[in-house]
Amino acid sequence: MWTWMVVSALAATRDVGAGQPYATIGAALAASGNGDLILVHPGVYDERLVIDRRVEIRGTGGSGSTLLRSTGPGTTLIRVRSRATISGLTMLPGTKVGALILATASGTSFDDVVMANVVGTSGISVLGPVDVTITNSRFVDNDGTPAVWVQSAGNVTVTDTSFEGNHSTWPGAGLSAEAARTLVVERCTFVDNVSDGPAGALLAGGIGSTSVVVRDSVFDGNRAPRVGGDGGAAYLYATPSIEVSGSTFVGNSARADGGAVAIVDFAGNQSYRFHHDLFLGNDAASGGALSVDNACLGYYAIPSSDLLFGANTLVGNSADRGSAVRLVGCVDATVGNDLFVAHTGTPGPSLAVWESSAVATHPVFDHDLWWDNDGADTLGVATGANDLFVDPAFVSFSDDGDYANDDLALSLASPARDAGHPAVSDPDGSA
Repeated sequence: MWTWMVVSALAATRDVGAGQPYATIGAALAASGNGDLILVHPGVYDERLVIDRRVEIRGTGGSGSTLLRSTGPGTTLIRVRSRATISGLTMLPGTKVGALILATASGTSFDDVVMANVVGTSGISVLGPVDVTITNSRFVDNDGTPAVWVQSAGNVTVTDTSFEGNHSTWPGAGLSAEAARTLVVERCTFVDNVSDGPAGALLAGGIGSTSVVVRDSVFDGNRAPRVGGDGGAAYLYATPSIEVSGSTFVGNSARADGGAVAIVDFAGNQSYRFHHDLFLGNDAASGGALSVDNACLGYYAIPSSDLLFGANTLVGNSADRGSAVRLVGCVDATVGNDLFVAHTGTPGPSLAVWESSAVATHPVFDHDLWWDNDGADTLGVATGANDLFVDPAFVSFSDDGDYANDDLALSLASPARDAGHPAVSDPDGSA
C-alpha cells in the first residue's frame, strides 16, 4: 500500500500539442518518470520515440484525430523498452517505413491504435518473452510482413480488433503469433488478408506454444493462393490445445489444405475443439473448411490427437478431398450436432464431405445432419446411427454462394430441432 501511495503521489500528467506545455511527445517523454500519463492532443506529430520507462501515452481525441508519422532515417516509429500503454493514435509511415517493436517490455498494451499502409515491415513487432495486449485497434492495407508479428514466448491477447486488406510474404498476413505461450483472439475480424505462404490471416503455434483460443471472431475472404498455401484463414500448428468457438469463416480459400483452417500436429497427444462455428463457402484442394494433419516428417504421430467437433454449421464449402473436413493421420474425432449442407467438389471416387484417411483415424459421428452434398457424405468412416439425411429447413437459404442474403438459423419446422444429442446444448435446445 505504501509503495502504491508513493508512486501515485509522484506520477504526473503531461499535455502535448499546440498551446500545451510540451510541443512534442518526445519532449514529454524525456521529462516523464515511471507512472506518468502523457496526453497527446489532436494533431500530426512527426517524430520517432523510444519508450524506456513505465508510462501511458494517450491520444485525447482518439485515433481518428491524433497521428504519429515517422520521418528521418531508420525504420522504427516507436521502440518500447519498458512496460507502457499506448492508446488513441494512428501510426503513419511518413517518409520511412513505420513499425512498433517491443523487446523485453512485458505487460505492454495497445488500445484504439491504427496502423495503415505500412510497407516492407510489420505494424507491430513483438520480440522476446513479452506479454502483450491489443484491443479496439485496426490494421489496414499493410504490405510486407504480418501486420502484427509476435516472435515471443509470452502471453498474447487480441480483442475487438480488425485486420483488413493486409498482404504478407510471410505466413499470417494479419496476425502471426509463432511461439507465443498462449494466444487469445476474441471478437476480432479478419477480412481480405492475403499471404504468399500458408495462413492467409492468422498463424499461431510453434515451439513453446501451449494454447490457442479463437472466440466470436469473423474470417471473411482471406486467401493463401500460392503453392504450399494451407489455411486460407488460419494455420495452427504444434500447440497442445486449440479451441475455436462462436466464429464465422466465410469465403476463405487455400491453394492446398484447409480452406478456412489448417492444423498440422508434429507430436501427437494434442486437443482440438471446434464448436458453435459457421463455415460457409470456403474452398481448398482438400479440407474445404478444415484440414487436420497429424503427421511428423512422414511418420504418423503416436499417441493420437483428439478432435471434438460439435454444434457447427457447414454450408457450401468445396474441395475434391473432404469438401468440408479432411483428417490425415492419428486423429480420434468425436463429431456431433453438426449440419453438413450443399458441399461441392469434382466428382470422383474420393469425393466426400468428410474424409478420414491413413492409419489410426477413428471419427465417431452422432446426431449430425447431411443434405444436398456432392459425392459421398463420408469416406473412411460410417455416418452415425442417429444422423439425419433431410433438408435442414433453414429460415432462408438460396444456395447461390451469396450468404449475405441467407438466414441459416433453423426454422420452426426444421427436422433438426430437438434432434441433437441431449447432452449437448445449443440455441435451439438440443438440436
